[in-house]
Amino acid sequence: MRDSQGRIFQERRTFVPKDSPDQPQLRLTEISDPLTHALYICRPNIHVCDERGYFAPVKVLTTPAVPLDKDGKRTLTREGLGKDNVSGLDVTGTRETTTIAIGVIGNDRPISVTKEFWYSPQLGINIVVKRSDPRSGTQTFTVSDISLTEPDPANFAVPAGYRISDHRIIQKGATGGVAHGN
Repeated sequence: MRDSQGRIFQERRTFVPKDSPDQPQLRLTEISDPLTHALYICRPNIHVCDERGYFAPVKVLTTPAVPLDKDGKRTLTREGLGKDNVSGLDVTGTRETTTIAIGVIGNDRPISVTKEFWYSPQLGINIVVKRSDPRSGTQTFTVSDISLTEPDPANFAVPAGYRISDHRIIQKGATGGVAHGN
């Protein structure tokens, strides 16, 4: 969920087959706050939240193929997919294609892995993410049960009884002061 201040709360759960009677188990929660530049990754199994620096993402631009490693054997391209409507929300699509050159991982031909994102500017999140990889198949993640009402502020607080472990990098500024960075 996302509130009017731009804070985002997400749950990560285990995967279970669609026809399984098992329920997905909560693995972790994430709370992102662009105002305080904090990201909390909370693990319920040990009641700890790792605090990291957080800066809201910037607009993704279409790019020509760029190398992802120093040898240029993995490249990334981005392309715009235009606008659409998902679950009554206007969305903008982007496709990222990572190409792995012949022989990098023992492959006898290039491997293309695609990720397709359908982003809602109104909500500030991806509504649909589709990952296609010839080595592992296709996965589609879709946000459902969308409500446009303001969520309870308690959702954006570190859970009671959790210890915070600070993983932000401390950097010395030019003036000799100390600043937290990402």
